Amino acid sequence: MTVAGGQAARWSELYSSGHFGRIVLLSFGVWLHAADELMVSTITPAMMAEIGGERFVAWLIALYEVGSIVAGAVSALIVIRLGLRAAMVAAALAYLSGCLVSGFSPSIGPMLAGRLVQGFGGGAMVAIAFIAVHRLMPGRLIARVFAVISMVWGASAFTGPLIGAGFAEAGWWRGAFFLFAAQAAAFAMLVGLRLAEGPAAATEVAIAAAGRSLRLILRVGVLAAGVVAIAAAGIEVETSRSLPLAALGLALLALFLWLEAVAGADRLLPTRPWNALSPHGSVMAALMLLSAATAGLITYGPLLMSRLHGADAVTIGLILLVESIAWSLVAILISGLPRRHETMAIAGGFAAVTLGVAGLVHTMVAGPLWTVALCALLMGGGFGAAWSFVVRRALAVVAPAERERIASAIPTTQRLGYALGAAYVGIIANGVGFADSDAAGVATATAWWIFTLSLVPAGLGLAAVWCFLRWPEPDGQN
Repeated sequence: MTVAGGQAARWSELYSSGHFGRIVLLSFGVWLHAADELMVSTITPAMMAEIGGERFVAWLIALYEVGSIVAGAVSALIVIRLGLRAAMVAAALAYLSGCLVSGFSPSIGPMLAGRLVQGFGGGAMVAIAFIAVHRLMPGRLIARVFAVISMVWGASAFTGPLIGAGFAEAGWWRGAFFLFAAQAAAFAMLVGLRLAEGPAAATEVAIAAAGRSLRLILRVGVLAAGVVAIAAAGIEVETSRSLPLAALGLALLALFLWLEAVAGADRLLPTRPWNALSPHGSVMAALMLLSAATAGLITYGPLLMSRLHGADAVTIGLILLVESIAWSLVAILISGLPRRHETMAIAGGFAAVTLGVAGLVHTMVAGPLWTVALCALLMGGGFGAAWSFVVRRALAVVAPAERERIASAIPTTQRLGYALGAAYVGIIANGVGFADSDAAGVATATAWWIFTLSLVPAGLGLAAVWCFLRWPEPDGQN
């Protein structure tokens, strides 16, 4: 690996460079955001048993992702207005307040507000950490620092479910939120004391960037409103109410795409995003649809495993953990695969994701729970097999002018997929009547419909993968 200006740094240089403390500090913020999501999935059954609100289970994930997407757009403007250190402290305090609201929530309403604020604060911490890496780290260290952040993200996905399981088994699910609030408080204090400010942009550049950021925030706000409207269509599934809300949500998504199209050089996404007839559109469609197809496991999976199989929090946490471990391990194991096998890794990986979703149609109802874990393994391992290769190939086949946008749009697209997927399965579950009855028959029907209908986005995602793989790499890329 090389970087501009010379050879990439050795791992040992991260410690000897004098930047090690900053690297650890920035990674701490990433840990808080990444560990949160699966922690909440694990404690969901205990949470619902105390405060109710099964009708809004999908919103626990959807609002968290919406908050993260909005934060990603807002963070650059916050840094311009407040400076690097103050922006990170503000993000940490926002996340802390969200944790406290969730931890003290007497009912589902405050809980959802807390989750939205947590998503915003956590997403901002990650986005500002990325800005800080570029501002504070020497160029030769940047690749290694991002590798460390990726490892921290993976470790967070491992430990989040176990933390949630520990608190749920202890009968104090609220303690999980308080633990993360305490960590956020410590993080905010350390940032205030230890994080350097870094060079600021020139005034003219900052003013121009602020203007672009405000327009971007407007567009992302429209996108977020569209996701929320679609999710709202599933609270009470009635034709007279749900259809107008779903139509409003789709109209807002269409408005977002139009605003993007007329934004010119300030676009967040490449041109014609999610158009399967273009190389970047097909890969973005594939990632969004396949991410949406897997949302059922982290949203309703814990409650279904609890109701249908009597699974305790530790078992649920371990099953969710399997998906994360499989993703990371498979990605590491095949990272050195020769280029000639890349197409097979992408196609086979996403086929495994779809097979895992299909398996849940039967195993979530019939069990045993180890077969649910096997499906989770297929889903996580499939993403792990395809992810690095699909990103590399996407950057190779798209037009050079779109490469930076596709690189930054891929994680946003994945989060949007999870948010839309959560809204989608929420409509399905409430349409079946999951929130109105805890009878085993209703849970069985809910599981069958959620994972059967999740095959629709999975199948469309596979079709988009096929379109993507048809695009040849330019000469000299092989």
